Amino acid sequence: MGAGELPVLAAALFLWGKELKGTRRALLKIPGNQNGNQRITVASIKRANRQLYTGYLLKERLREVFKVGGDAGKKLLAGWLSWASRKSPICGERYRSWM
Repeated sequence: MGAGELPVLAAALFLWGKELKGTRRALLKIPGNQNGNQRITVASIKRANRQLYTGYLLKERLREVFKVGGDAGKKLLAGWLSWASRKSPICGERYRSWM
């Protein structure tokens, strides 16, 4: 990386951080309990940051696995693990190491 590229990278990271500022609460809240502004925030993340939105979807689907529990939860977990292994390289490595 050249010396001229460093300020550009720093500026891009700063703007990306400003874009994400204030999104934590919306991302952690159960979707049914989000207010209008929080739903708008999540929708804007979907458009602006696919990687973060994919992580959000992984979290919400895993929440459902534990909510259901029992045999149905085990089936959901197997589906979640398969889906997560395709969506996230880290989850994919873990999934393959378990099988």
